[in-house]
Amino acid sequence: ERVFHLDDRNAASPAEEELVLVAPFDGIGAARRSLELLGVEPALYLSMEIDEDCVGIVEREWPNVKSLGDLRKVTDSELKAYLSSYPKLKRGLVVGGPPCQPFSGLSSERKGFDDERSSGVEDFVELVMRLRAIAPNIEWDDMMENVASMDDDDRNRITDAVQWIHGENTLYHDKEECLPVRIDAAD
Repeated sequence: ERVFHLDDRNAASPAEEELVLVAPFDGIGAARRSLELLGVEPALYLSMEIDEDCVGIVEREWPNVKSLGDLRKVTDSELKAYLSSYPKLKRGLVVGGPPCQPFSGLSSERKGFDDERSSGVEDFVELVMRLRAIAPNIEWDDMMENVASMDDDDRNRITDAVQWIHGENTLYHDKEECLPVRIDAAD
């Protein structure tokens, strides 16, 4: 297994030829910026975002981005075409944050999974599964983020949905090992 370390930063970094970043619900490109801060330049950056202001920011900051728009409208053939045009890709990173409004404790109108925007969780899971089927030669990792203020029922349902990415109970022996990790951005 190849791990990219900060000490490996050089002009011919493996990440520059071997890594693809797929960013559903990309917003202003936080995943891409995080890689940039780590000195990692992916060979291919696929952004999926519907907010035109956010798309404009991402395209201005990273002109080589492939902006695909609405995740639900991206086809398998489109994904396959992009991925196959970079034959040295070995690692894939899918990072995204589906809409948080359905789950946020700050919302007086929080509806959880009764809110149509909550389907973003299933869309994320489906995208990872599609990518694994389309490009089985790429080793895919994924990270989904959302609000910490959601209620326990929604958190458990999201955990159950995301667990399917790795196969039911194949990665985690019991549900306790698959609990979400809370990371404070201030740390």
